[in-house]
Amino acid sequence: SLGKSENALFEYSFVNPCLAFNFNRAQGAGRLVLKYERTVFDNLEIRNNSRFHVEWADRKRLENSDSKANSIGLIYRSFPESDQSNYLDFYTKVNNRKDNLSKRMMFRYRHFPNLEKSDRLDLRQGVERGGPFFIGYDFNIRLQFPTDDNFFSRLDGYLKLGADINGVKIGPYVRWHMMMDLKNTDLGIFDRDQNSYQYGVESSGYFKIAKKGSLRFRAAYDLNTVFSRATDPTDPTMALDAETRHPSNLQLDVDLGVKVARYFELFAAVNYFDHATDFEEDINTNFIMDNTGNRFKLGLRVNYK
Repeated sequence: SLGKSENALFEYSFVNPCLAFNFNRAQGAGRLVLKYERTVFDNLEIRNNSRFHVEWADRKRLENSDSKANSIGLIYRSFPESDQSNYLDFYTKVNNRKDNLSKRMMFRYRHFPNLEKSDRLDLRQGVERGGPFFIGYDFNIRLQFPTDDNFFSRLDGYLKLGADINGVKIGPYVRWHMMMDLKNTDLGIFDRDQNSYQYGVESSGYFKIAKKGSLRFRAAYDLNTVFSRATDPTDPTMALDAETRHPSNLQLDVDLGVKVARYFELFAAVNYFDHATDFEEDINTNFIMDNTGNRFKLGLRVNYK
């Protein structure tokens, strides 16, 4: 697919071809995916990058609608104008579904070949129970190593619940992003610099249109509490009182697909966001009070089995 995006900060264009090979079996299927993405920024060359992605996924069908899926993959991202940002990801995922209960686990290791003491490991687990009323949670622990300061570095997660009405899910959620430094609690724990907490509402759904079309959508709105905590100029290990901002986010994603031949689907995707930063004009400099943006993709999917 081809696309272009613009917002208050920058404009960029991208191309991301993808090849997927399906290998069907009596009780499941295998899938090999090869992806490439090239992103070019109009006025910010340092962020130009290329991304290579290969993944093997294996899915087994069990009794009823139960299933088990495993995947393993590699991602390499390079920045020609900033090679210290280059990284290599190795990951593996496990997804199990039994009745209305879904469980997922992920292991991801990121290596920065041109930086020292920057590698990190992500361990993620999530559970969701579906039905007319659903509830789910997800936790992600990031371990930053090797480091002399702190092994346990970040905790992310969310909790959501709601109702499923004829294929349309809607309900509230809370998310948190916590930087951890248990060796220096003077910098704060829950109100540490960069910590944030979200609370909002989300809706998503999937519809068939006639015989050949499909529509997917997701809409979400949330409010945030973000902490900013400066250190004492005379003692960098001591933090000053935390300041808070309350930005808000509105996001809308729509994907429309139409089957145009036996193996081909024409699709158009639109992504829109509006981020109100809640910066104070008399305190912050070079700020953006409201950051809006959109991204449009038009392409052709090939589904050959």
